[in-house]
Amino acid sequence: MQVKVKKILSGDRFLTEDDVEVKLLGVNTPPIKDSIILNELAQNTGINPDTIKLIGSLCAEFSESHLKGEKVYLVKQKGSEDDSTGSVSRYVYLEDGSLFNKTILLYGYAYVNPDEKNSFREWKEFLFLMKYIRSYYLGLWINPNFRKLQPEF
Repeated sequence: MQVKVKKILSGDRFLTEDDVEVKLLGVNTPPIKDSIILNELAQNTGINPDTIKLIGSLCAEFSESHLKGEKVYLVKQKGSEDDSTGSVSRYVYLEDGSLFNKTILLYGYAYVNPDEKNSFREWKEFLFLMKYIRSYYLGLWINPNFRKLQPEF
């Protein structure tokens, strides 16, 4: 299904022109607004919530530079179910055929979602890419706070 990206909500979420909230399947980025998740991350990592929001904003800027106003193709993971809140988790392909879920990992602006371990077909590949990028301190992995947000697997 092809859609146009209307608004970036965070590094791993956006809104389509039809007001469907899309979550990038398999990856997470830090939150950019006050939330329960932000409070949990701050408490678990000892990182100031404002620092987490700043890192999240950098991830959102990366997504905005690649997605806002673009036509993208959404692909559902076979056998997956949509969120009861109306949000959908999808693979997001750009018009050039590249998988944005992978691109954001390759540039070091996202990390693999540990809660989705082996629940989507590219999980092992995503994990390998994240570990590789992290080991060379590329993208936001150079920031010690970003490294604390995603513990080693």
